Amino acid sequence: MQILVTLVVSLSCGLVLAAFSVTSECRWMIRRNLRRLDGQISSNRIRREAIAFSQYVSSLALPMFLSVPIGIVITSYFDSRIMPFHQVTTAAKHLTAIPADLQSLRTLQKDHADWLSQQTGASSTEIRELQRTLWFGWPAMASLAGTLIVMLIWFTLGLSKSAVQHYVSGIRHRRKVYDRVDGEALRMLMPTQDSVTVSS
Repeated sequence: MQILVTLVVSLSCGLVLAAFSVTSECRWMIRRNLRRLDGQISSNRIRREAIAFSQYVSSLALPMFLSVPIGIVITSYFDSRIMPFHQVTTAAKHLTAIPADLQSLRTLQKDHADWLSQQTGASSTEIRELQRTLWFGWPAMASLAGTLIVMLIWFTLGLSKSAVQHYVSGIRHRRKVYDRVDGEALRMLMPTQDSVTVSS
């Protein structure tokens, strides 16, 4: 199931990044690449652009496919061995209340201890140590999580930069080729100066 989620998330992120990573000029050139000089849509050009775009999305999804599992593993471990996310959100809600809801936090602490005992088989001493670490160390954990997210984004964008450049250069190259082909076709259709003279 996690593999399927990873694939879907990676592909979705690749599509989103693909949609926003090219400039409006490139998007105009893509639309222009689909048509001949006379305005007619070319099925061959559509096929070439579709193949280029699918390769582009795949190249963007690949680094995400490498980084997303790291996040899934970490979050799954935290949710199953440290503290379930529904308790995290409940704790955040009680902590941010003014004044903080201490009675609800004590109840949550007991519920969390019961969950740890059932889920991990930890002793009461281990549970107290873990809860003390969570209570006093959550700012450091939040900073670590934020740093990890930034690093994953940097890793993804770094690997994706060359893919973006390759895709954009391909768009420009096809635009030049199509301009040359259309120009040659137009010259072949236009009457030469000699034929105009003879006909007149």
